[in-house]
Parts: sequence; structure tokens; C-alpha cells
Amino acid sequence: MTTAVVVGAGWIGRAIAESLGVTALSRRTFRPASLPPGRSVVVASGRSIIPRGEGLATPLAAELAHLRIVMDAAERASAPRIIVLGSSDVAGMAPVIDGRTDQQPRTNYALIKAALEDECVARHSRGIPVTCVRLAPVHGRGKQRTSSLVSLSRLPIIPVPSGGHHSTGFVLLADAVRAIEWLLEHPAPAVQSVGAGPTSMRLLLQILAQAQGRRTRCVSIPFPATLVGSLCGQRGPDHLQWLLRLSCSRSVEMDPPLSPTPLPAAVRSLVSGRSNPVLHGVAARG
Repeated sequence: MTTAVVVGAGWIGRAIAESLGVTALSRRTFRPASLPPGRSVVVASGRSIIPRGEGLATPLAAELAHLRIVMDAAERASAPRIIVLGSSDVAGMAPVIDGRTDQQPRTNYALIKAALEDECVARHSRGIPVTCVRLAPVHGRGKQRTSSLVSLSRLPIIPVPSGGHHSTGFVLLADAVRAIEWLLEHPAPAVQSVGAGPTSMRLLLQILAQAQGRRTRCVSIPFPATLVGSLCGQRGPDHLQWLLRLSCSRSVEMDPPLSPTPLPAAVRSLVSGRSNPVLHGVAARG
């Protein structure tokens, strides 16, 4: 397995580092000299949220400056592979997202991620071995949104948009880490998506309930297609776009040649925490 330096000590960065048997470097303490020659680099230090009050210009400049510092250092150190964690949000409301889907960012967060992705594409075109990963929403123990999803599934009746028959973006933490490790070992295009493919929201909630010994019933909330289409064509606040993503069919594909964990097993791991002892330990400390 490739030995890599992981820049970013957040939830995902720590999980990748733990799986690789290294210690993640925090963004705050990172220095270009931290990168030894000939080691691959995983950049997991991008911000996970951009508060609305910050606007776009300041966080965009800060995120680009940080990425360029890390990537310049990786190039000087002759890193054989550079993997930058991005987001499937850059593709907006596209129903199927992979590494070739056009960018359609709808929020400041997505616009920033799109700019970072563009930086990676530009360097890849110059022969730098960098790949930017369009991550689906990553779920695992230790993440607040996952805990909220698990709690929601315990309700006897759950209102869901359009019956919940549509797909929602999803990938298990362990599968995301496997994909990053594969990309460290293999040459790849400038942009790759990492997700679980089609994931039925209704089925996800029902299996989560069953795994906890509960029974739940999903009740459809009509969400007019014309309204969804109108809103999807506009930029708006992050929370509105998040609600829209839950209401629209959205499948984030697994571009690396790996099979995502089947949904029943993935769900059991979210409830029991036994998907991967190493990753569970990382999440529990987060």
C-alpha cells in the first residue's frame, strides 16, 4: 500500500490517515517542509461548511491559497499522487453525477469547491498527477448528520418528499476511504466521483429502522415537479439547496472500479459501528 501524507485532521482526514497507518497533519500546523520527498499526498483540509455571513470572496481566496500552498509543496516533493477531496455539490442538481458531469454549483460552498476542482484540472493538464474527488455525502458513526438520520428513522411515521422513491446522495465512510486508497495506487483522470450510486431514500430509512428493531412508514409529501425545477435552476442558501437535494433524485457514482457496500450492510454499520474497527475508533474520537 502507498505511504501517503494526509493534510487535514478532520473526520474524514483522520479516517484516511488511520487506515493508512499515518498521522494526519492539521491544516493549522501544516508547513510545506512537512512533506517528505516521494510521498503521495491526500488533501483533506478543505472547509466542510461556509457560513452564509462570510460571503464568497474571502473564503474562496483563503481556500484557493491553502490548496495552492499544499499542491506546490507536493510538486516540489515529487509526490507520485495527489488526491484532493472535493464535493459532488459542484454538479448541483444533476440526477447522475460522475467525474464527467458538468459543474452547476448552486451555493457558495459549491462554488468554492468548483474553483478548487478547476485548480486540480488545470494542474492535471500540465502533467501533475492530481485527482480531485467529488465525494457524495459521507456517512458513518461520529458524524452529526448521520446521527440525525439514524434518529429520524426511529419515528413511526416519516414524511418524505414524493414518497421517497427517488435516489439520494450517499457513501459510507469506509467505502470513501477504500476509494481514496485505490486512487493513491492508480493513475486516474483529473476528476473522479465517489458515491454509492442509486440509493433509495425510502429504502434507506426503512432498513435503518429495521436495523434498530423499529417499524416505520414513509408518508409522501407532494412536491410539485414544476416548483422543484424552478428552484433547482436558481442559486440559493445552502439549507434550501440541501432540502432540494433531498427532494430530487440524485445518484453519485463510484468512478474507481470498486463495489460500494450493499445498502443493508452499510446501514447495519451505521447502527452497530462494526463496519471497520479502525474507522469506528477514529469516528468515536471525533
